[in-house]
Amino acid sequence: MSIFNEIRKRESVIPLLLDESFESPSESITINGQKVEALSKSIFKITPQVINKEECFLYSCGIHGNETAPIEIVSDILIKILNNKLHCQAPTLIIFGNLEAMRAQKRFIDFNLNRLFNKDYEKHIDATEAKRAQELEEVVFNFREETQPLTLLHLDLHTAIKGSKHKRFAICPVANTQTSEHINIFKAMNLDANIKKTTSSNTFSDFTSNMKNSHSYTLELGKVMPFGENNHEDFFDSRKTLEDLLSGNECKSKEKELFNYITSKKIVKENDTFKYLVDENDDNFFLIPKNTDIYEQDGQKVRYDKDTYMLFANSSVKRGQWAGILLERLENL
Repeated sequence: MSIFNEIRKRESVIPLLLDESFESPSESITINGQKVEALSKSIFKITPQVINKEECFLYSCGIHGNETAPIEIVSDILIKILNNKLHCQAPTLIIFGNLEAMRAQKRFIDFNLNRLFNKDYEKHIDATEAKRAQELEEVVFNFREETQPLTLLHLDLHTAIKGSKHKRFAICPVANTQTSEHINIFKAMNLDANIKKTTSSNTFSDFTSNMKNSHSYTLELGKVMPFGENNHEDFFDSRKTLEDLLSGNECKSKEKELFNYITSKKIVKENDTFKYLVDENDDNFFLIPKNTDIYEQDGQKVRYDKDTYMLFANSSVKRGQWAGILLERLENL
């Protein structure tokens, strides 16, 4: 059974991702000079006959299983490639991440997949996601071996659990050298904010950013919704820019400012004494005025002597995990 025929028949790869019984051996086809390989039903590699760019691309989505809009966007891009409506000008790797969590419509099954990279899966070998993190690292490593010395641009696509005062935003790993071209890509995607991390972590984008000649970003494109309930108009600019990057078309930057932040502290839930003293249900990027008690742990209250902003506040995470990130606002870009 050809996976490519099945994808075309359904006009989407998503039904196959959600069908646990569907398995397909590795398969490849050539479409108008570009070779498309299904390394599995969730990982696809596209290699053009003639490479017209000095870079290559990695689009990943579904690292959290309930973040459906990026999965739908990347599935649509794959369909355009298979239907000869999108011609990649550079080697491209497409990854649909956490299949079991997609089927369960959950963020993850046992452990947050986006906290298991840089071989952190070795600390959680019993988690369902550990094997998947190892598989993805190996696939990306092989792709980079094949595509050197091309520059890699990895865009790891997400949507957020809660609302946000900046609806769409980028997170830049500490190892990245951010360029004006990247900022223009963000503006073309109609992102609102740009966050530069000041410490390393074990996310997928951090893993790839540490590779030679690579740039990586986590992109938050909106809010989590079930499959079929996303408003595609909300993601038009993101989808168009992702397609333009692959096809070599100019990414038309919008005349707008990005709000610029750096991370000032990762809040880690060390034990069950942890609790927030601010409203963790408020939208991402909510302001915490200086000298406000932010959280308490082991009887110690934490506050800062300057204004700060909260991202991804969540006291229900497992012990040892991030319960939030504090941000410092910088001058606009």
